[in-house]
Amino acid sequence: MKLLSEEKKMKTFDLLSTSPITSLSIVLGKYFATLVTIFALICVSFIYPLVSSRVFDFEWGPTLVSAFGIFLVASVYVAMNLFASSLTDNGLISFVLSIVFNLSIWFVGALNESFDNPSTKAVLEHISLNTHLAGLIEGTIRTNGLTFFFSLIFLFCFLTERVIESSRWSD
Repeated sequence: MKLLSEEKKMKTFDLLSTSPITSLSIVLGKYFATLVTIFALICVSFIYPLVSSRVFDFEWGPTLVSAFGIFLVASVYVAMNLFASSLTDNGLISFVLSIVFNLSIWFVGALNESFDNPSTKAVLEHISLNTHLAGLIEGTIRTNGLTFFFSLIFLFCFLTERVIESSRWSD
């Protein structure tokens, strides 16, 4: 949550915004740096399946697809948190905004059960993170799920880039 808000608070964002790099480079640099950290954590989590595979036989395909699903969900959360961090210079406000964004996309699936209209249910099911993650946890990769995840990542990275670009022109 402090990816950009801490830069603004410490006044190093001014240095970033006046440097000869584009706003897109700033966003992608912060985004991919965080993704590398998440990827490293997921790789560390594979120690347990590797040790267990010496004792038990299991399929690696569904395990790898599930890890890929967790990585995609984390990628969406990173994009949302980067956007929340770009909106303010206060880390606490950025944290609260991140929680609101993350929980709102997560609980859209819960709203699915409270509507009787089939078209409303279909729309809420399509924009539910639970639905798309469940397909990956089952071990199946679906193109609509990948499109959903990559669309959210693109949307929030684009919004972050727009916030950074607007702050360059306003200062």
